[in-house]
Amino acid sequence: MTLIWLTVNGEYAQQLNSDLITAGYSITEIASTGDFLHYGSTIFLLCVETEKVKELIAYVKTKMQAYRHMANEEGSQSDFTLYSIPLNKFKKINGQPFSQTKTENQASQKTT
Repeated sequence: MTLIWLTVNGEYAQQLNSDLITAGYSITEIASTGDFLHYGSTIFLLCVETEKVKELIAYVKTKMQAYRHMANEEGSQSDFTLYSIPLNKFKKINGQPFSQTKTENQASQKTT
C-alpha cells in the first residue's frame, strides 16, 4: 500500500478532485488558503495499491495537461507536486484492515 500526497494548484483542485472520484479513487482533501483573489493549494491524500501508483501518476499528469490546455496555458509542471510514501501498515478506523504486516498475517493464520 502506498500513500500519495498530491499538492495541487487551487485553480485545478476541484476539477481534479471530481475526476479522481469518478475514476474510483477515495480521497481526503486538505485545503489551504491563498491571498486575496488568489487560489491556495489543495492537498489530496490517497491510498493506493503499490502496483497502481504508476497508473495514478500517469492519470494525474494527463488530467493536469488537459486542464492547462483548456486554460490555454503552457505546460508548467509547477502546478502540482506528488509524493509517493510506502506504507507498512494501513487500517481504516472503525473498519477492517486493508493491509496487514507479514507478522500480523502469520499470527492471524495461526489462530484460525
